[in-house]
Amino acid sequence: MYDSRKYLEPPKFLCIRDRILVLCIAGIFALLSIVSIIITLTKDYAWTDFIGDAVTLFFEILVIIGAIFMTKLTLQIAKISLIIQLIIVLVLGLFVVVYDTSSEATGKVDDSLDVLFSTNTTGMFEVEQSPEEMFKSALKFGFALEIVFIIGIAIIYLQYFLINRLLKYVTYRGVNGQHRVSP
Repeated sequence: MYDSRKYLEPPKFLCIRDRILVLCIAGIFALLSIVSIIITLTKDYAWTDFIGDAVTLFFEILVIIGAIFMTKLTLQIAKISLIIQLIIVLVLGLFVVVYDTSSEATGKVDDSLDVLFSTNTTGMFEVEQSPEEMFKSALKFGFALEIVFIIGIAIIYLQYFLINRLLKYVTYRGVNGQHRVSP
């Protein structure tokens, strides 16, 4: 039996309202992106670092706007932006891990790919090591990088899940006469 009463109250994840949790997560990501953009602009980093941070900041601002205004349109835009962000992180996760770990294992960085991958991690293994030690170090580095990507993907999916629940809540409330939901 379908119970429509669950959409009468704002959705909660554990004991925190979905809207507050989305705002906190998106705010933290936006703040980290702003700090990274400032560091990128003040230091001598590649322009691709700036572009990646700016894209992340743009998507997180869309999510924040969706969670603040809580209209059907803004939440749908936030949902689409999270899908795009998830696809970008998944694709980058496939290539960045392989590129970084292979460059660390061999001790060489191919300059032709610097346009795509501007991470400079060559200073991590400066000490002369045997090929076996370099391989072990790169393997540990690769596993750590995989864990970071998995955590990032999980957080983006959590945001998507919460935005989707907020969208259902707003849609149900809009059908019943309220087009904009107050906090």
